[in-house]
Amino acid sequence: MTVNIKSIRSFPIPDRWVVHSYYTLNPYAPDGSGRILCAGCDPDSGVGEVMILDPDGRVIDRFGRQKLSTIFYHTGFWQSWSPDGKGVYFQACDGDVLHPRVTFHDLTNGRDYTIDADMEGTPANSDRFMYGLSGMYYAAGYADGCYHPELSPIPFSARDRHGLFRASVKENLNELVISVERLLELHPRREELLKSDREVDGGLTLMVYCARYDRTGRHIMFHFGNHCTDKRRGEPKVMSLYTADCDADGNISNLHCALDMSYDGDGVHWSWANDRSLLGYYKYNGKGVLAGIDADGQNLRILSDGTPYGGHPSVSPRDGRLIVSDCASDGQGKVCFLYDGEPVDEVRLPKYDHSVGEIPRGRNRYYVCHHPVFNADGTRVLCNTLPGRCAELCELEIGY
Repeated sequence: MTVNIKSIRSFPIPDRWVVHSYYTLNPYAPDGSGRILCAGCDPDSGVGEVMILDPDGRVIDRFGRQKLSTIFYHTGFWQSWSPDGKGVYFQACDGDVLHPRVTFHDLTNGRDYTIDADMEGTPANSDRFMYGLSGMYYAAGYADGCYHPELSPIPFSARDRHGLFRASVKENLNELVISVERLLELHPRREELLKSDREVDGGLTLMVYCARYDRTGRHIMFHFGNHCTDKRRGEPKVMSLYTADCDADGNISNLHCALDMSYDGDGVHWSWANDRSLLGYYKYNGKGVLAGIDADGQNLRILSDGTPYGGHPSVSPRDGRLIVSDCASDGQGKVCFLYDGEPVDEVRLPKYDHSVGEIPRGRNRYYVCHHPVFNADGTRVLCNTLPGRCAELCELEIGY
């Protein structure tokens, strides 16, 4: 198969550094209107807002003005459409990542409704959503590599009080669904983890993080482990993928530990390939590969041992054999298409602002992740690009 890239369009917004949320979230409105959801900021003032664009990239609405943290340059405010396209959810922490809030902006009346909760995207079928506390991985060392247990919104050791939460802005609901303690009880390497827990001063920084819905909203996966660690503590890497079915009320069932990569394994950017399997980067026999695994933990398979390694892979909703991903190349970036695991086309896109010299470490305004994401029917792919001072969206129209 050859991917037919019919057109490439950029959507620059004057005086705004713009990104869509993440490659696991569809930024196109669920009503088929072609509206695009994104967030933009003035990097000099450190203030941003959520924006809605029309199909030609013109701004038709702005709201949610607030201070930003550096994570904005990776995921914006995690802005996500409500199931009916009549509202938008977004993080509203006003720059304070340790005390997150979620706002629902009603597009029919312009009103905002906010609760104390966290989110990394909402499901396509419900106004209830599930999440892990992102403030915990900042306390563990995500931003600066240093352990700050006093900053954790819930003590790491209180494993019966944190884990996977369920929330609803409309119902003013926020409650724990399944605890880290329970997930540890179910873990296939429980005794090994408990041994490590005793050996590390202060214990393992176990948590739930990076909850990801599939495109239907009926399935969720989340990470269990220590998202990042202070190397000085000697804490071993713990990372497992749990999957579950979930209904519109946010009840989970059919819970599985689908893949454990603790201690000697590695892998990033795992998400749903479809409603029965996961897709991600996996270190297999010392080599990075694109891999898949069934949601119940069966049938681990290598999909491609070629590029892209460690990119952000997702599957076309139109043709499950087509994968789009991204990677860095020659000091810039590219978006790659693979069919049955074989590269079939690529588009080189600007990724770094080299005018500053060496790109600083961590999330910052001088680089983007392309985060290519398909629309609902697989005919368009939206990417982040950085062609100059400000990042902008770029849309690829795909023919089959």
